[in-house]
Amino acid sequence: MVPGSGIVLTRTSKVPTVHYAYYYYYYYYYYYYYYYYYYYYYYYYYYYYYYYYYYYYYYYYYYYYYYYYYYYYYYYYYYYYYYYYYYYYYYYYYYYYYYYYYYYYYYYYYYYYYYYYYYYYYYYYYYYYYYLTLILIIITTTKSLLSSLLQCPE
Repeated sequence: MVPGSGIVLTRTSKVPTVHYAYYYYYYYYYYYYYYYYYYYYYYYYYYYYYYYYYYYYYYYYYYYYYYYYYYYYYYYYYYYYYYYYYYYYYYYYYYYYYYYYYYYYYYYYYYYYYYYYYYYYYYYYYYYYYYLTLILIIITTTKSLLSSLLQCPE
């Protein structure tokens, strides 16, 4: 027997034989290391793929929600400012043209009636004094003629 090895040598024949303890320990360590590496790699790949898919879906949903909220707020503020400036300029030009035409027609009718009454009164007084002067001339002339006709000869 070889001490500490589990091998027993016998001298029953000229060729030494190996005791069954050798095979026992051989298969023991064989299956020990087999299952050791089997479970080692099993759990290795198990956790590898576990963390792989974990981080895969983590970053997938991370970027999914990131871009989701990114475009959500992008289009939100885009349409917000779009309609903001749209209505801003809408009401701006609305009131601009409103007051523009308001003052335009205001001054238009203002000057229209101003010149209307101006020329109205102008021609009114013009013809008034014209006919008044004409009537006075006629009266004066008629009076002169009558007085000259009615004078007695000496």
